Amino acid sequence: MIKKLYNKGIKFEKFILNDESKHKEIMLKFSDNSSIDEGLKNEIELLNIKTKILVFGELWCPDCTVNISALQILSKFNKKIEFRILPRNGFENDIKELTGLDEVKIPTIIVMNNTYKIKGQFIERPQEILELENEENQVKRIVNMKEYRNGLYIGETIKEIIEIIKRDL
Repeated sequence: MIKKLYNKGIKFEKFILNDESKHKEIMLKFSDNSSIDEGLKNEIELLNIKTKILVFGELWCPDCTVNISALQILSKFNKKIEFRILPRNGFENDIKELTGLDEVKIPTIIVMNNTYKIKGQFIERPQEILELENEENQVKRIVNMKEYRNGLYIGETIKEIIEIIKRDL
């Protein structure tokens, strides 16, 4: 099933061609390499693991804008990392089956080896941001979410995806 879904998916370039709004511009801005430091860039380049990633997402979704951009950075710096994108709409049951969750959240990112064996998943936001959502200080929570939506936590998404990629099956 996962291989069929992956093969139905589209590449980043085609995904952003489907949109002429501000979301496309934001995603292109986020996916340039200026948002990550040299150490993280080197870590991406040194990964020697063929990886396939299937992501369910939509251009209008702020979390997708940030986190799909992170995937584009990963694939830009390491050709062994490939990803495809499918919309949420029409694939809700597949997402639930793949994640084991009752609720569908996007982006849902499924990380696999090159034979489509699932290594792990990333859902909606990096762990650091999910933890901040429970922050008692409302001002801090609002500021951090704004920073996240402005692409300042793309490195956190990349680090989490790298950790999944490195997992043994």
